[in-house]
Amino acid sequence: MKEKLPRNVRLVGQAHCDKKVFIEEYVVFFLQELIKKETQPNIVVFFGDGYEKDEIRYYFLQGAAAHSTTDGVLKKTDEYYFQTMGKRYFPGLKGIGWYCMSGKKEGVLQILQGLREQDFRDIEGYYLYIDKNENMEDYMIHRKQKKEINSGINFMTSKRRRENEAALYNVKKRKGKAPIKKAYAKEIPRKGAHTEKPPQKTKAAPYPRGARERATPFAAMQMLNIVSLCILIICCIIAVTTLNQYDKMKRLEETVTYLELNMEEQKKLPDE
Repeated sequence: MKEKLPRNVRLVGQAHCDKKVFIEEYVVFFLQELIKKETQPNIVVFFGDGYEKDEIRYYFLQGAAAHSTTDGVLKKTDEYYFQTMGKRYFPGLKGIGWYCMSGKKEGVLQILQGLREQDFRDIEGYYLYIDKNENMEDYMIHRKQKKEINSGINFMTSKRRRENEAALYNVKKRKGKAPIKKAYAKEIPRKGAHTEKPPQKTKAAPYPRGARERATPFAAMQMLNIVSLCILIICCIIAVTTLNQYDKMKRLEETVTYLELNMEEQKKLPDE
């Protein structure tokens, strides 16, 4: 990096003797928006560069990216996300460090003091400078669009859930009511009009009405009993087979033990 200080610099807080941290205005704005709006923990990674001159270390934070987290630990998936964002929006910059925002109201200086991979604990201020930072602007637009898409998906999901619940409630409500019987008015034939003959009565069924419906559950119960009996017989056969196998294995084990004892006794016998 070229040893050149930016213009339009303003000191926020107090200066440090051997460490000078410069933050671009878009990065500060991005951090302030996270502090105001985000209530869940987020990991923030800073991108930039630096150099050392006259025993003074200069740090330039030109970009930042954020990703939600659950336990405040930088995992492999988080590293992949930040590497992708770095290559896409902050090419040529290095990862300066990362910080886990707990969702509480934290200041920019407090974030810098707790930055991992850098020892900024003793700094009491930073330098704010203004530059044409289109990369950071593009990343903030990308993040905003992504949040809008996710919020739209969540809205559609909740809307579909409400519609399903309403439909289910209406089905239950209809099932709870008694079926509505339609009343048909008896037609009075007009004089001279052709009237159809009434349908002839058929012979009565050999069994009373409803006997078939009553016989069906009884046949199902018989079939269920037969299936249960078959399952019980199969279980008994498996149990008997297992016991027989166990007896065979037991006898084999006793035979092997007996042979081993005989071999040990033969080894103890004196040679002739």
